Amino acid sequence: MHKSATKGLFIFKKILSSKYLPFLTAAVSLICYFNGLDLVGMYFLAAVGIAMLIALDDLTPLICQFPFLYLSISRKNSPSYTVGGSDYYFQTAVIVQCAVLAALFIAAMIYRIVMLGVRRKFKPTPVFFGLCVLSVTFLLNGVAVKDYDPMNLAYGAVMAFFFLGIFTLLKDNLNINKETFTAIALGFMAVSIVLVTELIVTYFTTEGVFTENGIDRNKLMYGWGVHNSMGMMLVLCVPSAFYLAGKYRFGFPLTVWGLVLSVAAVMSMSRQAILGVAVILPICAIILLVKGKNRIANTLILGFALIC
Repeated sequence: MHKSATKGLFIFKKILSSKYLPFLTAAVSLICYFNGLDLVGMYFLAAVGIAMLIALDDLTPLICQFPFLYLSISRKNSPSYTVGGSDYYFQTAVIVQCAVLAALFIAAMIYRIVMLGVRRKFKPTPVFFGLCVLSVTFLLNGVAVKDYDPMNLAYGAVMAFFFLGIFTLLKDNLNINKETFTAIALGFMAVSIVLVTELIVTYFTTEGVFTENGIDRNKLMYGWGVHNSMGMMLVLCVPSAFYLAGKYRFGFPLTVWGLVLSVAAVMSMSRQAILGVAVILPICAIILLVKGKNRIANTLILGFALIC
């Protein structure tokens, strides 16, 4: 029985640490997004995240799950007025479930940070102390203002969590090596599939996108953000495609995917994204041709793209 349990735990850890797990998360994310199953997606992300915090020594796989949390609000249930202003997230049952999931995840984070101290692995750094000061600033946000709102404190606590909490959690729980960069790059590839799919579906299913004067970017809205949000996320994914294209022996199809992501960033109709990809794409292409594998294939692909 003991050997069976040990083997089962080993397999469980292998699944959680697999660099291909983000593609399963991507599939779940798309299913939940298009069917308005926000809570299902959040339960999945919370379960995976908590399991990683408890079971894994290296928390690199957890980094690959965070972007999906950002994309977890569907168009159907979004409270944003840009897509209808649903009251879904104001329902008591939904609020309670989200709060419980968040509390369980934060409890697992605290446990992991405490264990760093118990095992004497936590090492204070200048960045840590700088983030501590920043977090205090967040918490004191507006405290001296006459119309101070207690929600200022809640907002400050959330910001402190994302800056100081996550940094403290990950700082001494990562094993940095070449495989770390590969795993994170694959994670962003999974995220990019979700982004491109949602962008294409939005173009084909939203009325009024195409007008006499071109594309109405105000119609390109998503449950989790607007056209600028989509553009920003797509630009973040571009370097990962070119990194993987240069790493693998037959990685040149990923060069094509990197170009697809660049075009998608432009089609997001975000001016910032267009400017960003205009800078990042040439840099990635040059590094790929100088440092990467498959130089002939990549040169032909990039040359064809340049001609187009």
